[in-house]
Amino acid sequence: MTSLGVRPEPWALGMWAPYDKGWVTQKVVSRIEFLLDGRPLSELNPVDAEPEPVSLFEVTDAANAAKIMLGEASLPNDFLSEDRLTLLTCLCGDPGDGSLTVRLSRTGDELVWDDWAWEHGYGPEVETFPAMPDCRFRFEEYTSVLEKAQQLAEAFGDQASSIIRVPDHGDGIRRSIAKHVRGEMACQLDWLDIEVIHPLGEQQGADLRQLIDAVAAIRDELATAKSRRRHNPSGAQVQRALAAASQVIASPEAFRLPGETLEAVEWLHVHLSPRR
Repeated sequence: MTSLGVRPEPWALGMWAPYDKGWVTQKVVSRIEFLLDGRPLSELNPVDAEPEPVSLFEVTDAANAAKIMLGEASLPNDFLSEDRLTLLTCLCGDPGDGSLTVRLSRTGDELVWDDWAWEHGYGPEVETFPAMPDCRFRFEEYTSVLEKAQQLAEAFGDQASSIIRVPDHGDGIRRSIAKHVRGEMACQLDWLDIEVIHPLGEQQGADLRQLIDAVAAIRDELATAKSRRRHNPSGAQVQRALAAASQVIASPEAFRLPGETLEAVEWLHVHLSPRR
């Protein structure tokens, strides 16, 4: 028998975050992650798709998602046959954008996932994965896990575990002119002017607090470079900024930063590192 589990997993919305005019915002919520013999389903997924596919609990209400996973309902516009189940799909909820699917069957007290595939509704092409394992679940355990998934989805909903934003400096012609006038380093440092909307103060965990402090340390050590193009930070400033950049990159919480901020830190890390 296959062991089925479920847990909430931090998930950065990225392009799906609510639009905040004048800002680039990284909002992290929790999504439902199923575990097969302790391994996350998203890691077992053999398809590298953009955006990252999610469970049914992110694309429809929790009660309906549980019914679909029992074969008692289906997504709107679902093109799958009655014996097939969508496990992961696009956040937009359109199964035609590509879905990881299995054949779903039940015999007595046993429920089976097998015949794994990546399917979409816009053509006959189906990519199959014969190396993926057949999964056999005790029906009582399966329904119990779905109940827990429903409870987790209803508890977390769209509740954010963190919201961090940075002023949107764009990347068009005005930005190119700014780089020419102020210098590349100054423009990269602009992306470090982050604002933490949530969580605040004592609500922040130790790892998140260290991440925020490290970003601030880089910004402070190199602050003069934002206004003086020809400024060269001292060797000590470079070493402290480089150490802080390394801390940001290695942080388990780095995914909570806006993508542009993290890219700027990586750029600074490369350009501050000693040349070999």
